[in-house]
Amino acid sequence: MHLQHEVMQGAKAGSRGYNGHETDYLVRSTAKVAEKATELATALKAKQARLGLHEVRPLLRDKADVTKDTTAEKDASAGSTVAATGKSESANDADWERRKQAVVGAMKHAWGSYVEYAWGHDELNPQAMEGKDGFGGVGATIVDSLDTLWLMGLKDEFAAAQNWTANELTFDRDHDSSVFETTIRVVGGLMAAHDLSGDAMFANRAKEIGDILMGAFQTPTGIPRGTINLRTRRSYNPPWAGGASGLSEFGSEQLEFIKLSDFTGNQTYARIVEGNIALLQSRYPDQGLLPYFISPQDGRLMNDHVTFGAMGDSYYEYLLKVWLLKGKSDDMYRDMWVAAMDEMIAKLIQYSSPSGLAYVAELNSGQLFHKMDHLACFVPGMLALGSAHGAVTGSKAQQYMELAENMTATCYQMYARQPTGLAPEVTVFNGRRLDTGAAEMLGAPAHNLLRPETVEALFVLWRTTHKPVYREWGWAIFQSFEKHCRVKAGYAGLRDVTNMPPEHDDTMQSFFLAETLKYLFLLFSDDEVLPLELWVLNTEAHPLRKVPDFKSTYRQPGKPPLATGAG
Repeated sequence: MHLQHEVMQGAKAGSRGYNGHETDYLVRSTAKVAEKATELATALKAKQARLGLHEVRPLLRDKADVTKDTTAEKDASAGSTVAATGKSESANDADWERRKQAVVGAMKHAWGSYVEYAWGHDELNPQAMEGKDGFGGVGATIVDSLDTLWLMGLKDEFAAAQNWTANELTFDRDHDSSVFETTIRVVGGLMAAHDLSGDAMFANRAKEIGDILMGAFQTPTGIPRGTINLRTRRSYNPPWAGGASGLSEFGSEQLEFIKLSDFTGNQTYARIVEGNIALLQSRYPDQGLLPYFISPQDGRLMNDHVTFGAMGDSYYEYLLKVWLLKGKSDDMYRDMWVAAMDEMIAKLIQYSSPSGLAYVAELNSGQLFHKMDHLACFVPGMLALGSAHGAVTGSKAQQYMELAENMTATCYQMYARQPTGLAPEVTVFNGRRLDTGAAEMLGAPAHNLLRPETVEALFVLWRTTHKPVYREWGWAIFQSFEKHCRVKAGYAGLRDVTNMPPEHDDTMQSFFLAETLKYLFLLFSDDEVLPLELWVLNTEAHPLRKVPDFKSTYRQPGKPPLATGAG
């Protein structure tokens, strides 16, 4: 998977970004998108309503575009050797090492282009070969890339980024920044760099920006406003949001500030951000799914739109991951996550025809819309992670894992069915278009921003099942990025994945280096590289070491947060 920054400046929405005009399109007109792109037949609706999870084909090894390696098939079904060793014997180990090094090469190209043309700026415009500062000039690409460089063993590149962070990074910027984006990218990126390298400088810099962001939490409920000026610390929500704060924004700041509390010994950071989750639990104990606009003044639900795409997504992700971060010791988070997943399965999971592709629809004012943002492709990885790590057990764990595998296949098909081999931003299922008639999957809109969610799912599914097909799918996606998105100066997104040859946009998103390439690297690496028993990745793929001994003391729901005492 933020509200204000995406619409006003164009970075990422929910937990993973949109350009400004695209965000406006999705935020304000989701229903119109679905209505224009899809017209489900009554018979199909009835059929889907009758479908159960057990009736849906896994779609893992019966597609023409899936690897034909018979040894891989054997390992995928048996799995005993793979599960024991953490390595796949279906493909030559040298081949996987070569593929991993190809991803490292892609990172070198992306990073080198940024260094040459945009050093110190937030992101690179690869076509114009210049930098831009959508996040206030805090070197977002540098901070976002620190842990990727470290994990890939790019020591010289990491040292340069480390030096810049220590000596040139400044937060004294007269810039209205997204609290959410700054939290997940900057606080998260700096804390991950600290956890990996052991350099306390990174955590101290995280504390600097964390203290600034705390100003946004000074509301009657403690739910933060979405935008804050880094210099003046004035915070606000934009008029178009009706004064509301976004669920995926204030619901996706707990991992980072818990880590900051653990480092500093100051419980206030964690108390404030965790208090927001406690508030939701106390106000809405019988609701697993929540709409994405909530009032920071009194905690009221301010719309009726439930989504696992933009503005809803990472709230659900963090319910599970905070439980994991804290050593599975805080059952409030797990219970809320399980309730949300059960309600998602009951109300939102649908199946396409004729392929039986599982997808998560959206619910707005009681009406289902059969669209799925690429952002929502984090869901299968989340389900697999929860199933494999004990958030649910028994038949429910099996149900979650089966759905995870089905949805991962759906997300891969979003790529495989396009002429470019790359997925559109939004997919509408069983849509109808005048020029083509009925279509099982339709991209609307059809641009690609170099997003990570599908390769994230592939990584988690590989780690939890060790089925080689997930690596093969990841390799296919990587090759499509290389073929269609690699340009002279870095990588560029595509304006329409259905067009050949495709037209490029002019942004190399920082999350391409932070997330997409990192997940691909981890997908082709041994399990010993960043073992998930010890680490949790935030929604920007920044790895945070678990803190099983961390004990939280939530503030009383509805009471103003305590001041941090920071200046």
